[in-house]
Amino acid sequence: VSRFPDHVDIEISSVCNMKCPMCYTTTDEFKINIKKQFMDFDLFKKIVDECVKNDTYSIRLSLRGEPFIHKQVIEMIRYAKEKGIKEVSSLTNNLALTPALFEEAMKAGLDWLTISFDGLGDTYEWIRQPAKFNESYEKIKKYKLIKERAYSRKPVIKVQTVWPAIKDNAGEYLEAFEPYVDDIAINPLVDYLHKDEDIIYVNNFICPVLYQRLVVGSDGNALLCSNDEFCLHPVGDANKES
Repeated sequence: VSRFPDHVDIEISSVCNMKCPMCYTTTDEFKINIKKQFMDFDLFKKIVDECVKNDTYSIRLSLRGEPFIHKQVIEMIRYAKEKGIKEVSSLTNNLALTPALFEEAMKAGLDWLTISFDGLGDTYEWIRQPAKFNESYEKIKKYKLIKERAYSRKPVIKVQTVWPAIKDNAGEYLEAFEPYVDDIAINPLVDYLHKDEDIIYVNNFICPVLYQRLVVGSDGNALLCSNDEFCLHPVGDANKES
C-alpha cells in the first residue's frame, strides 16, 4: 500500500443534466441528502498540488455529476496537466460537451475521455433523457475529426454502455462506434438504486480500490470509495485536512 493514493477521483460537479432511470441522482434520497454544487477552483488546486507533491499518477474529473457543466472545467484540466499530473481523465454523458469544448479540453491536455452512451436510437433517448441520439452520435464523429486535424492521439476516447441497452443489437452498436472511438466498453447493469435482491457475494473478497484511490466530493468530503455515493462513510474533509 502506497503512502499516498495512486489515483484521485475529483468530483468537480455533483449536478447532473440528465435523468437516467437507473441512476441514484434521480432519487428523492439523493436530492435531499446531497447538495447540488460545483467544486471551488481553489479547493481543486489544493488537491491537485498535494497530488503532484506526492507523486499521484492520475486524477479523474468525475463522480456523481456531469463535469462539463462546470464553467472552469477547461482551466481545471489545464492546471492539473501544467502542474505535472501524468494522466487526467474525465467521464461525460456528452450532453453539455460540444465539439468546441472538446477541442479546448484536447488543447488543455485531457488524456482520456469516457462517454456514457447507452444503446442506439430510441433506446438511447429513453435512457439518456433528454439527449437526442443523432445529435450526440454526430458530435462523437466530430471529436475524431478534431483529433485528426490536430494530429493528436489524445484524448483517448472510450464509449461505454450498459449491456441491457444493446443486448439485442450488440453488433450494430460496435459497428456504429468502432470507426470513431479508440475503445468500446460494455458493462453489466450495476444496481445503483439498491433494489437488486440477487447480489452474489464473493467469499473473502477484498476490494483493492480502498488501497489505491481516494475520492473527493464537490464539497470537499472524502468518500469511502466511488460507490459511497451518499457519503455514508466520509473519511476526511479536504477543506480542513491534507
